[in-house]
Amino acid sequence: MKLKNNLIVTLPDFAKHFDYNEFWENRRQFIRDMHPSKVYYWNNELLNAYHNIVTWINEDKDAEESIIQNGIHALEVLIDRPIRNEEIEEHESIPNLSNPIIRVQAGTRLDLPSYTNETFDNINLRYHKIEVYGISNKPAIITIGTKDSITLYATDFTYVTEVENLFIEFMPTHLQNNLYDLNLVSEEGNFFSSLNVKTIFTGKQMLYKDVISFAVTDDGYIYIDSHGKPRIMSDRIMQQKFIFEQNKEALYIKAKGTDIMILYKDGILKSTKIEPNNKVISASFDEECNINVTYM
Repeated sequence: MKLKNNLIVTLPDFAKHFDYNEFWENRRQFIRDMHPSKVYYWNNELLNAYHNIVTWINEDKDAEESIIQNGIHALEVLIDRPIRNEEIEEHESIPNLSNPIIRVQAGTRLDLPSYTNETFDNINLRYHKIEVYGISNKPAIITIGTKDSITLYATDFTYVTEVENLFIEFMPTHLQNNLYDLNLVSEEGNFFSSLNVKTIFTGKQMLYKDVISFAVTDDGYIYIDSHGKPRIMSDRIMQQKFIFEQNKEALYIKAKGTDIMILYKDGILKSTKIEPNNKVISASFDEECNINVTYM
């Protein structure tokens, strides 16, 4: 097995590089690779500790409290030190889905409650940022109900929309057309990101701060600033700026070719393709440039 990217072949290796989170992620490898036929246990206390850990792992979620405590004590015997409560609590902690930034540990799975057909008196669409942390080389799997999922590794991030803590869709962090390559750059702990725009043919780069939503068009791009206002870097779209509401705060912008749509935080959708709509939760372009709308 590996801990902290180190190959573990002896008990001193296991103790030196022990990490509770990584141990649990690789617990099946522990049973196989730390078997007494492969690793030297020089007394019965250590050998019994291995078997107690195996019992705990095999019981998994059905393990009784006594088996769990025996397993943790057995780990302490193998690593020759107490395991701090904080190590276990961090492993068992459930991300707070109401926080603006939801931190998810690499190697774990997070199932977000999905918006289905609930109705509310008022629509207030919002973003959460999801940050993946840890030193595991395994990804975090984040799902929205059964309809969508995303795979992220440590230091990766994404944004997700929600209404009343019911989650709707993930947002892209990278888009490209024939002229520009756009990529969100994030600092851990900061809700907003910076949008890095690279001109493909010249390599010139521009950076726009405090961005979440952006889109590429045939001849340029658009992004939404931190005040919810669209910033248009496209001559063709500039000619259609009449669709933008100046007194509303935008949630996101999407585009395909020369067509655009903008969804506001109050559920108003405006686009170059269809008449304005309200009570909209999400919208997207299909391959034929038609707009698919999800209503409350």
